[in-house]
Formats: sequence, structure tokens, C-alpha cells
Amino acid sequence: MWSAKFGKNRYEYGQILREMHTSLYEEVGSKYGLERGDSIDGRNVQHLHKREYIRKLTKEAKQAEKAVKGLQTMIRKLEREMLAGRNRLKEIDEALASGKITLDRYEAQKADVLKLIAEYQSKLDDKAGKLQVKEQELEQLTKDVSKVRSVIQPFRNHKVDFTPPQITEKVPMFGTDKWIERQNRSIAKQFTEIVRKIESLYRNDAARQVESAQRNVLADYGELYQLRKDVKTLIENNDGLKSTLETVLDQLANPSLRSRIFAIADALAGGTPAAISSGGGGGGNSDSDLRWDGRRPDEEEEAYRRRCLMFAVGIVKRQHEKKSYRR
Repeated sequence: MWSAKFGKNRYEYGQILREMHTSLYEEVGSKYGLERGDSIDGRNVQHLHKREYIRKLTKEAKQAEKAVKGLQTMIRKLEREMLAGRNRLKEIDEALASGKITLDRYEAQKADVLKLIAEYQSKLDDKAGKLQVKEQELEQLTKDVSKVRSVIQPFRNHKVDFTPPQITEKVPMFGTDKWIERQNRSIAKQFTEIVRKIESLYRNDAARQVESAQRNVLADYGELYQLRKDVKTLIENNDGLKSTLETVLDQLANPSLRSRIFAIADALAGGTPAAISSGGGGGGNSDSDLRWDGRRPDEEEEAYRRRCLMFAVGIVKRQHEKKSYRR
């Protein structure tokens, strides 16, 4: 029976397997000079998904790179200190030769400088040794990351810098319709360029992943399934961006909605409480004050203004839809 040979549960099964491995090593492996693998008993060992392993290696590589740069900076500083010490020795020698200092004072100052140089040299040797170790570690991590990425690569976090569309011209006294049409075309062009850039970046990433997975037979079905989910999410996100773009353009084409959007966005960006009336009038009350978390600690100015604008667009959209529904 299975239980008689391999144990009644997984604990007995594991113990029997370990005994079998030990017996195999003692009777066969050791005879031919083979080494036995390290046991994971008592060690905090866990299986990592490929993507998690890639993130782990990438993080360790960045930490090693940071350590290398730090050690290089320390070494350059120590080398400057040693050079300054040698220059100080020359100054002391010249002072003795010109009779500016006595021999006793010369020897005392020289001993102090030599002691400092010896200390700097000792620190320099220590940092150089640590730098060599870290450089080797970084090189190995870089190779490991490159090797793992040859199987499958995660999506990159692209940072797309752009200036939020703004209306900079004043409204003319005549030809308002043409002016609005011109402004809408300009805003539509800018939004389209932004969306196309985002689509291109992530589409290239998706194509790169698919190509990598097709080339490497080690890419298992689970990875390919996750890849399909990422591509599907990308398509859905692009559809959402397109819908948002159309909504923004529709609202900006309406003068009253456009003025409300910019009024709310300016109030939020300036840190001023913005009261929005739920009715048709222009007034507000305490119940209609916007709940806004303000600028985040690490948020850049352009990103904050962009978030204010999009938040204002959402507020006006919801109120406009609610008003249309009541009518």
C-alpha cells in the first residue's frame, strides 16, 4: 500500500523522502564526488512567482547600485583628504627649509599629518574592498535580472509628462463661435497626442512581452494568462481614456460648464474652499462643499493641477447629468 511505503501523511512522506535522498548520497553520490544540495529545513524559504522574483531582483539591484555610488563617493572624498595631507607635508617641509618653524615643531606636525594619512589609507582600503564586493554583487544581480527578463517582462511604469490643456486667449468681443471652435480643436489635438503617446508606450510593452513569451519556451501558461489579462486591462484603460477625453471636450464646448470647471479647478489648486450649488443658482451651502484631500506631500505642481482639473470635470459632469435627469 502507498501509506506503508511512503507514510500516512505529508509529514511522514517528507521524512521518508529525506531518508531516501540521504541513502542515495551515501551509497552513490559521495562515491563519485557529487555534492548534496543544501537543506531548506529551518530556513525561511518561499516560492516566488516570476513577476515577484523580477521585482525582488530589480529592487536588490537598485540597492546595490546605490551602495556602489555611495562607496565611490566616499572613496573620492578620502582620496581628496589624502591629497590634501600630502600637500600639507610639502608645506611643512618648505616651512622648515625657510626657517619658519623649528625642527621640533616640524616633526610634531609631520607626525600628525602622517597619522591622518595612515587613517585615511586604512579607510580607503576598507571602502575599496567593500566596493569590489558590491560591484560583483551588482554585476551578478544585473545578469540575473537580464536572465529572468528573457522569459517574461513586467509592464513598465511610464511617466508621461505633458502640460494640461489651457485656454490662454481672451474671449473676443466678436466671432465667439469661431473662437470656441478654434480652442476646442486645440484642446482636442493636445488630448489626442497624450492618449496616443500612452497607447504607444503600453502597446509596445505588450508587444515586447508577447514576443518574449513566444521566443522562450520556459514561459508557462500561467504567465501567458496573466499577460492576456494585462493586455485586456490595457485595452479597457485606453477605452476609458477615450471616453474621458470625449466627456471633457463636450463639457469644454459648453461655455457655462467650461467656466464652472475652471472656477472649481482654480479654487482647488489655490487651496480655496469651493462651494458648488446643487440647484440652478450660483450660490452654495455647507452641505455642497467639495471634499478635497489637497496636495499630496510628494505631488508635483503640474500633476496636482492636472488632478484638480480632472476632479473639477468629474464634479461638473455628475451635477450636469443629475440636472438633466431631473428635467
